[in-house]
Amino acid sequence: MLVTGAAGQVGGFLLALARATGLHATGLAGPDDREFVESLGAAFLSRADDPTGTFDAVVDLAVIGSSLLDLVRDGGGYVAASPPLRPEPVRGIRTFALEVLPDGSRLGELVKLVTSGDIPLRVADVYPFADAAAAHDRLARGGVRGGVVLVP
Repeated sequence: MLVTGAAGQVGGFLLALARATGLHATGLAGPDDREFVESLGAAFLSRADDPTGTFDAVVDLAVIGSSLLDLVRDGGGYVAASPPLRPEPVRGIRTFALEVLPDGSRLGELVKLVTSGDIPLRVADVYPFADAAAAHDRLARGGVRGGVVLVP
């Protein structure tokens, strides 16, 4: 599968999950993120290049859009970053959109993968709760690699 936005928080989790479940993944990210993407067992593709090839599935976290459907094999799958961005299916490609729903048992499975080290956690910055505004400003500037943590 191809994962765009592979060096972001969700993209990194997805690459780690792919590795943990034995799936082959290719991460599309910026040139400075090659080491991170490859550390998760994924092939690296620079966003400076036009993606080529055919994939069983594409997960578009970078919101590149429906042009990526051209990279999905007939009958494959495409996942958009949110429901409004989900394209209409073509060539038998199933299209989905990420949705966040509560699921305690799946969360428990993810905790086990984090505890075992199969999914690495990245922390960009830690702020005391009193500095929540500074944490928000840090996120607003963009380019954050990892979570911003508030500590009470």
